[in-house]
Amino acid sequence: MKYDFVINHNFVHNHLELEKLNLVQIGRVFCNETFFCDNHYHVNWYELTIITDGEGVIYANNQPTPIKKGDIYFSCMFENHKIETSKENPLKYDFFSFHPTDKELAEHLQKFSNSANNLSSRVFSSEKISFLVNTAIHELTKDKDDFTLTAINSICLQILIYLIRVLNKVKPQSPNPNDKEILCFQIMEYITSNIYNIKKIGEISLQFGYSYNYLSSLFKKTTGNTVIEFYNRTRLNVSKGLIQETSLSLSKIAKKLNFSTVYSFSNSFKKQFGISPSNYKNNLKKQ
Repeated sequence: MKYDFVINHNFVHNHLELEKLNLVQIGRVFCNETFFCDNHYHVNWYELTIITDGEGVIYANNQPTPIKKGDIYFSCMFENHKIETSKENPLKYDFFSFHPTDKELAEHLQKFSNSANNLSSRVFSSEKISFLVNTAIHELTKDKDDFTLTAINSICLQILIYLIRVLNKVKPQSPNPNDKEILCFQIMEYITSNIYNIKKIGEISLQFGYSYNYLSSLFKKTTGNTVIEFYNRTRLNVSKGLIQETSLSLSKIAKKLNFSTVYSFSNSFKKQFGISPSNYKNNLKKQ
């Protein structure tokens, strides 16, 4: 048992649509000394981790940042994410994951993301945000009534506004992105937003009006990964989430994510995660 207590309102596969943002996930975790949060991929959402007690380490793309009681850690889109707890002083934390749908608010968050290479700049304190996330968790956990959705909408919008105000005070660590970086970000966003609909990765050339060879070369020079590597990694991370959160068979997951065969899916999954999808699924049942 890796938790002493957990609340998880999960909308990862069916976002709760609110005004100016979609709620992806929100909840509370009280860790024990055996806690681990496996490396997982944040697709097209941001996340706040609010440390209410204890201490530990949060990783973004394998880069560690120590966190302690009172800290709030801001995680960006398109990152691998992992949490480790201190065994002597186990973590307690709330989490709030969201996707901004308002263009102006999304631009504010993206501006900070582009300058967030210094991971220590992602850690801040805000009693207002901590209180609001706590209030939202209670609102979703209690018996629902006619005002629940209105209340959640109001609370989440306040969280987003206070977050942007906090981030706007953080001094940028790098210059604004150039046109090539923006294009690569748009490619990543397009792939993650259309992961179930892309039949062949070459389709992105039609979307962006450049040859696939040009886009692939630009993406590799800018991000260090090829487009096909990003596409396949995104598919596999999504497949891992589907195995965790749904009762879909492996063949249906393979078909849903446009793998040629379930055998191809299984081989790719094992190469990425070091375990076959069937064994991974069986291990989840044992937990």
